[in-house]
Amino acid sequence: MAIFAKNLNKDYNYHYNKDKKVRFHKHFLFRKKHRNVNLDIVFETLETGRINSKKSKGTKLCVERFFGKTNQTCVLIVNNYERFIEVKTVWFKKGK
Repeated sequence: MAIFAKNLNKDYNYHYNKDKKVRFHKHFLFRKKHRNVNLDIVFETLETGRINSKKSKGTKLCVERFFGKTNQTCVLIVNNYERFIEVKTVWFKKGK
């Protein structure tokens, strides 16, 4: 399972994040102010984050990235379509 996740992460970061447009779901836009979301952190998580294979199914992916300076992990739920990536929701956890 770990080998599958590692290959999926390389392919995901290389192909999908560089060529596809990013769109935001209305749920994300409603919750953005409530959760104090910085869009730079969201884009950085999309580009360099890891896919959590236990929480991902089909086109729905869970992408996580740890930020050491602020000691928090950004978790994104995204839908991966052919022409774009749609960010459904985002939240932050303390620590890893």
